[in-house]
Amino acid sequence: MCSTERTFRTRTAELTDQSEIRAVLDAAMLAIECDLSESITSKAVSLRVAECDQRVVGVCRIALQRQPPTEWPSETLFERVDAIDEITHIAVRQQFQSGGIATALVSEILTDNTGAVGVEFHPQVKPFYEQLGFDICSLDTSEDVRRCVGLKSPAWQASSLRLREPQPLCLLWPLHRLSVLVLSLMDAREAMFHPLRVV
Repeated sequence: MCSTERTFRTRTAELTDQSEIRAVLDAAMLAIECDLSESITSKAVSLRVAECDQRVVGVCRIALQRQPPTEWPSETLFERVDAIDEITHIAVRQQFQSGGIATALVSEILTDNTGAVGVEFHPQVKPFYEQLGFDICSLDTSEDVRRCVGLKSPAWQASSLRLREPQPLCLLWPLHRLSVLVLSLMDAREAMFHPLRVV
């Protein structure tokens, strides 16, 4: 077992991890459609694990650069997004939950990936994705919300959508005019300290 601090490390999944990954996913009642070895070796998928005392205790699977599912709200969150890296599976062994493992796995994805990251999840875990900075909306129009989606845009895209802050006026002037302004201010300062001097 892990120590009481639950020390763990995250890494890319290896073929030798298959049985332990399957056990983590089965316990969470999650199924992967294709063979696990395909998920580990495929360039279209990234499979990461959290390991504690040489035992896999958490799993996160990401489908790389795919189109957002058609039922996801393109008119709101995904209006400007052509392709996403979608978190399709995330699971942590029950005795290791609330130890920061899921946060570490998703944070690593957000750090490594330069594109937008999307995820569909149950509303119960909404606070988890909110704290990681995902923009979230419901997939259900009724009051009985059963599915949510979240989008985390890359930093460069998020900043490009913000309004530009006003720049200082002098920085917008041509350089030769700025030089004249600086010289004029210097002359005025000297006149203050040497009032008898003609400037």
